[in-house]
Amino acid sequence: MMHTQRKLPLASAVLLALPLLAQAQAPVLEEVIVTAQKRSESLQDVPVSVSAISGDQVREGMISGMNDVALETPNFNMTQFNIGEPQYFIRGIGNTLDSAASDAAVATFIDEVYIGRPGGASTDLYDLERIEILRGPQGTLFGKNVVGGAISLYTKRPSQEFEASISGTYGDRDLGVVQGLVTGPLTDTLAGKLVAQTKQQDGYVKNVIDGDDYQDQDNNSARGQLQWDPADNLSILLGADWSKDDVNGNCRNVNNLELHDPLGLAGFYPEVIEAFTGGDNRKCASTANAFQKREVSGGLLRVDWGVADTTLTSITAYREMDYHHSEDLAGLPEGLTPFNLVDAAKENSDQFSQELRLASAGDEKLSWLVGAFY
Repeated sequence: MMHTQRKLPLASAVLLALPLLAQAQAPVLEEVIVTAQKRSESLQDVPVSVSAISGDQVREGMISGMNDVALETPNFNMTQFNIGEPQYFIRGIGNTLDSAASDAAVATFIDEVYIGRPGGASTDLYDLERIEILRGPQGTLFGKNVVGGAISLYTKRPSQEFEASISGTYGDRDLGVVQGLVTGPLTDTLAGKLVAQTKQQDGYVKNVIDGDDYQDQDNNSARGQLQWDPADNLSILLGADWSKDDVNGNCRNVNNLELHDPLGLAGFYPEVIEAFTGGDNRKCASTANAFQKREVSGGLLRVDWGVADTTLTSITAYREMDYHHSEDLAGLPEGLTPFNLVDAAKENSDQFSQELRLASAGDEKLSWLVGAFY
């Protein structure tokens, strides 16, 4: 009996220690802060359907473009005919029209600056603070062009701690990516940052006529920012960015035609094309000079001024995009048909925008926000 009585306290102590050990090892979820309602809030408190991807997730997940974001985000899809005409769809709502006179149904924002042409924001994603995908109409806070949803990209701000880095990536088809970053204090109240990237990759489609690789990548981009905080209630951000793409474009084959079509030309049949490509889907035959060129640049001036229990925000921005492409839609060698079908377009667009907002403090029982946009 004495032996049994000595074991009971020991067993009780072990059983009591197990919940304490489990409690000590319980993981702690990191709070995700978003600005889907034009103010910083926890993702759990926002009454909007939002998917947020942090900058660390972008880097660790090798997310380099919006096509990668679409793979990671529920109800978000993307198609891209070429570099200047991406098409975004959220919950099946989008716009397939590529005309400059047509507004996108899913709007794109960079640092809260509206991008009028979707192609003006389809650059590689790096040095980002986070990405927010808002589902459903957002016309109250984001404007009339947001019937399907909104894509918001937020870049990292300059830091008062000095940091410099350079990184490189090498992959298949001679993929080469080099990124450089330098940020740090210029004075006690002024910080600066400069980031740049170059990316090249051979194409995966071979034109058997001239031997060129199509569907390649050749992009160079840079971004600079100055952050000035002269007072606790005043913050001023000045930024500029630039990006340039110069690629061979797409090489296409026409390999599907209804056999019952009496007007079809023999040159469109797959057997004719296979005589040149050998039946390889990664080969095409075209004499057209296909290319895609795009240059995007812009600047912004943002001022946040805290007055009493409110914050006045002014965002002034200017954007430019020059885009030119030419592609052979038929993919047939010259002479097989009496015509050559070429799709070509040239677009030069510029945009000036000004936004003013006055917002109440977020911790009040009644939160309000008023603003104007031009």
